[in-house]
Amino acid sequence: MQNLSLQIRQNQRIKKSQEENQIAEDEEYFAQLSHKSIVNIENDHIIFDSINELLSEDNDTRYQSLLSLMELSNHFSNMILRSFTRDHFSILYQYLQFDETRSFVLTILVNFSKKSLYTPPDNIFQILTSILQNFCDDDSDVDFSLVIIGNLINRGKDYALKAIQFHLIEILSKIPNLSHRILKLKIWIFSLIFLYENFEIEDQILSFLMTDEILNSNKISIYRELINCFNNSIKWSQKSINIVKSSNIFELSIQILLSCKEKAISSSLSFYSTCVRIPLIENICFIPSLFILLSKNEEEDFIYEDCIDVLIDVIEYKQSFSHILLISLNEVGLNSLLSMKSFSVKTKFLSLIEKIMQNCPTKIYLVNPNELFCFLFEMIESSQEKTLLLAAQIICLIVGLNSDCEWSRSFLMNLSSHDVFSILDQSSLIETHQGFSEMIEMLASCVQNTETS
Repeated sequence: MQNLSLQIRQNQRIKKSQEENQIAEDEEYFAQLSHKSIVNIENDHIIFDSINELLSEDNDTRYQSLLSLMELSNHFSNMILRSFTRDHFSILYQYLQFDETRSFVLTILVNFSKKSLYTPPDNIFQILTSILQNFCDDDSDVDFSLVIIGNLINRGKDYALKAIQFHLIEILSKIPNLSHRILKLKIWIFSLIFLYENFEIEDQILSFLMTDEILNSNKISIYRELINCFNNSIKWSQKSINIVKSSNIFELSIQILLSCKEKAISSSLSFYSTCVRIPLIENICFIPSLFILLSKNEEEDFIYEDCIDVLIDVIEYKQSFSHILLISLNEVGLNSLLSMKSFSVKTKFLSLIEKIMQNCPTKIYLVNPNELFCFLFEMIESSQEKTLLLAAQIICLIVGLNSDCEWSRSFLMNLSSHDVFSILDQSSLIETHQGFSEMIEMLASCVQNTETS
């Protein structure tokens, strides 16, 4: 729960920062476009007057005025919200009653609901759930209503509780899935509700999630939201943990991990990181798939770094699986994994090697000694002090194992045949880092003993 609270607080800080940035962007964008025909506004007073005209109750102009307001809300929601009064909102919500204007108003509310300046009425969930229950053949109203509901629940636990009070879960479970997008939005909303511990609703949501329509959908977007649901719920729900252990959730997560879709990959990695930290979840069959992902060269750096973070978590929280991890690493090979990767990714991988040496040092023998040394030597050659120091410390830990096996002899032969010591001797770490000189002397002594033996 402490980790969950920390995550929520971090998300709230990020959201607040995004809102502040958006206000500044709106003002700058508005100034740049003020001369264009979409709207000619110089200050907030003129904005207020224009909004009044756009919300005219004249039936002949209502259609066009709402279209204009919808256009404005796409770009300038914060500025509009600062000028809106209770009367403006009252008129706007009235338009939800009419079929010909409902979709326009819902689109506006979709844009508003993303902004912290928007304060919805107390009965907003009653309004939206009523729309969900009384929709016609067109699913756009359902789509917009679900997005608004999700955006509001994403604001915090109070909104989630209000939505539950209006029987949202029961309503979402009953309305038909008119499209894959509608189904995806429902699961997305459930994943947001699952952020907050609530044992009263877990059975309803879990029953909905474990239907054939979802599990056999073969849609990456749906599987992604499903994984997000369980990523949130297994932090507090024993029933969710049992489902993850006994179902094909892991298999679905591997599908989206290898889907080449950035958001889906991130969802799987986050799910794995959570699973690794839960003692009752022992199945981590995803390890080989992580190395398949790492062996690719078309993803963004942060994807690879997050992937390595999961491997670090495995070493820290599931040491019994370190053997599988290192065998999988060796099967792919360090050269294949890292040859085309950026320096930041390689530095992150260096942290994984450090974690291995700290928690299960003899397991390092499962890695090809020549490839491992070449990687460590590359990190030393980088001359980046932090990286050089960490690589040198790892080499010392390996040498300090004092093993007489063939693996150790091969590693030490590499150490003696490369110009490691001249690089270390020229490093400023000799002056700034206590014990660095002794580290070099220890390595030199080990190499000398290897050469004379």
